[in-house]
Amino acid sequence: MKIFSKINIKKIATALRGVAGFLFGLVVLSSSSAWAMKFTVTGYYSPLPKQEFYLTGDYDSEIRLNGKGLYGADGTEVYHGMIAAPRNYKFGTNICLEKLGCGTVHDRGGAIVNKGERNTARHDRIDYWMGHGTDGLIRSLNWGVQHVNGSFAHGTARKRSLVERRRELSPIVLEIIRQKIPTAERGTARNLFTKNLYPGANRPEVRKLKEALSFLKFFRGNLESSKYDDQVRKAVLNFQLKYGVVDSENARGAGNFGPKSREKMEKVLRQEVNKYFRQRWTTNVFRENLGFDDHDMDVFRLQQLLIDKGYLDATPTGYFGPKTEKALEKFQLDYGIIKSKNARGAGNFGPKSREKMKELWLARRDDFFPPEKQEAPLIMVKDEGRMEATAGVLLDFTPEIKKEPVQFTSEEKLFRGKRNAEVRKLQKVLKKLGFFAGNPTGFFGDKTAEALLAFQIKHGIVQNRRSIGASIFGPSTRAKMNEVLRNL
Repeated sequence: MKIFSKINIKKIATALRGVAGFLFGLVVLSSSSAWAMKFTVTGYYSPLPKQEFYLTGDYDSEIRLNGKGLYGADGTEVYHGMIAAPRNYKFGTNICLEKLGCGTVHDRGGAIVNKGERNTARHDRIDYWMGHGTDGLIRSLNWGVQHVNGSFAHGTARKRSLVERRRELSPIVLEIIRQKIPTAERGTARNLFTKNLYPGANRPEVRKLKEALSFLKFFRGNLESSKYDDQVRKAVLNFQLKYGVVDSENARGAGNFGPKSREKMEKVLRQEVNKYFRQRWTTNVFRENLGFDDHDMDVFRLQQLLIDKGYLDATPTGYFGPKTEKALEKFQLDYGIIKSKNARGAGNFGPKSREKMKELWLARRDDFFPPEKQEAPLIMVKDEGRMEATAGVLLDFTPEIKKEPVQFTSEEKLFRGKRNAEVRKLQKVLKKLGFFAGNPTGFFGDKTAEALLAFQIKHGIVQNRRSIGASIFGPSTRAKMNEVLRNL
């Protein structure tokens, strides 16, 4: 987006609004006693092509529901501080929110409603714009749904407090999330910390260390300074003691951020960030019943899952129409949610259907933020009069159960353009075999085609991409893949 492509008053005004609202807004009311009411607040963002991942699967799907996110409903370019509000709120209305700051209404939304119109809206619901691309998506996901104090006001501008800044996600956390889904261009994740740091150091890497210590709740000082002062040393020491890098404050290396501390910090930080977002993945997902003529993000997610499972053959739109109703009815029959097409609740997205769909949605979470084995806790054991830290080991005496190998039993041919559960299964297997580096989405695109072609060439099924059957998952390829899986 080229904000200054043409110098005019509108562009300058938009730029000034962007500066004024930078990083969730730089203005709040001067006193919390001024809060006059509460709002139900959610976050939205503007998707970008080739961002690291999408909640709905891909860029085209993401923008079908949200639009390209360049302008609000009144034509104003998006900026930090833009708000989408119910239709009875006039464009230009200023709203100040606890935790976020002040913003202005320039946008609308199908699910942005007044109090009581939907279960989620305990109060009038508003959407706060959280940014572009992956960073904006992560901030929206992190925010979820919150019920916060607010007021219609003309607040006095001031800098946000340290507490307010801490509610944002630091650059190091965003960097970890951007590395979660590998791409061909980026390759494997690089190390976050590459240099040793010691008390007295004054360099940019110290700020990164502070961000990590702050996220892990060891540090509560100034995040802008790049000085390794005594407060940073104490925070590093507490981290080292908790995770067994040193056994006392007098030990060699205590308070220094050396090789062992860097290695431990790298591991712990990635685990905690993964854990943090796994916990927030289901925020505001399938919390309300849905039915014919509804139009919101949950309908979009529902359609995505119905497509993945092969019940819906249509482009997801976020609108609950006749095709979605029939697809949901088939899903309910297959999963035993209803006994017949004439049963009560057929084609309606009620509690039982929501529970099952939420379970399926968790599988998507595992694609982006897979469960990770946490480090064993440190247990203090006495040995010859000394207290030593030993990694606790949990012994599992459960008899080993040999799992049956994954096999492809469906005779359906898979090729470019297909989107269903069998494609997702194929992607997972290709990933396991080392041919596919992307995220299993259930859509057979170019990356899946290239991965399948590499498998076929390796096993002599085709000679090159011009051979008959190249990049098509047919009988010969299926038989060879089943054979490979049985021999794993």
